[in-house]
Amino acid sequence: MRLSEPGRFALPALGALAVLAACTAALWWLWGTMFSRNGQYRIETVSISGDTSALTPEEIRSVSGLREGGNLFDTTAAAARRRLKAASLDIADARVRKRFPSSVEIEIVPRRPIARLFDGRVTWALDKDGLVYPILERDEDKYATLPLLYNGVDATHVSSGSHLRAVQGTPAEPEGRLARALQLVRVVDETADCPLRIFEADVSDRIYLAVQASPDRTIRFVWEEIPDEDAIRRAVATATDVLRHPGARSFRNFDVLLTPVEKVVASP
Repeated sequence: MRLSEPGRFALPALGALAVLAACTAALWWLWGTMFSRNGQYRIETVSISGDTSALTPEEIRSVSGLREGGNLFDTTAAAARRRLKAASLDIADARVRKRFPSSVEIEIVPRRPIARLFDGRVTWALDKDGLVYPILERDEDKYATLPLLYNGVDATHVSSGSHLRAVQGTPAEPEGRLARALQLVRVVDETADCPLRIFEADVSDRIYLAVQASPDRTIRFVWEEIPDEDAIRRAVATATDVLRHPGARSFRNFDVLLTPVEKVVASP
């Protein structure tokens, strides 16, 4: 067996590495000359629109990495968008557009809450996907009319940034029932001209979801009969038909039943 001499192939390998390093340096210099250090791409204006209450315009510039005096190639639009969304749960999206050669447009899209959740200590905001996030002091009055979900007198422990965990079938645990109640709120929210108004939804009962539809009217839905969104839509449609009927104005409490046929059981 013939052994090669130590270092016999070292010089060609080192030469290749040196060439690669030189090429990389040349490309980096070329990129800087043409783009990142090119005064032609100096940012002259950063226009900010949308909701600026979660972050001030100055904070938006700082977080995004795009500000006057910088370079358009200092960061990508996608990276700026990710940083802005991560900076506040109140921001649902950030639309970042670079206008060559020297301007940037940033539009902040606020998160839209559809309900509130009382966990026994704190009232949180909920979006349609079940994201839990704080209600800022400036929004307390604005959110006060949103449906309030709660688990009777028992605490339901949630934290900022968490999601209500939806389950299949009949929800046995409070969190699953809260997630199902949120689905009901979302269906009502998405139904045009829906006469059903949800002020509060108590999920503490294991048989019924109790919805306060007005200060003196309660509508109950059977958990077992609303295992998915299709069933929820049927239940909402049934309740809607009843509420639109002139003869139902005197009903103060009624149960929505889907099996064996869609109907309501009402009491004056």
